[in-house]
Amino acid sequence: FIRNSDYIPNTYRFGVRYVDGKWNSNIWLRSGSGAETSNNKYVDSKYVTVDLTVSYNATRDLMFYAKGYNLFNEAYADCSGVSNGSYIYPAQSRRFIVGAEYKF
Repeated sequence: FIRNSDYIPNTYRFGVRYVDGKWNSNIWLRSGSGAETSNNKYVDSKYVTVDLTVSYNATRDLMFYAKGYNLFNEAYADCSGVSNGSYIYPAQSRRFIVGAEYKF
């Protein structure tokens, strides 16, 4: 077995879900550690991100939702590559999605 140091070796996830009638919410912590910082593989050896989702089931067929990813705007990469102290393949920064789903 040869470890591929181009990918972060240790990933962790922890989530909490809350359901109250028509409301659902989730908060997720995602983390990576053990990245190789030598040979310009990674800038940092670890990262932690926080994601939050909230949804409201208006009817059996209609749901509204809001999602926020990487809420603290952590700079990290899942795949290695560094040039002049910056990631060549950075992960997405903070982002939000708002929408609705309808089943028919």
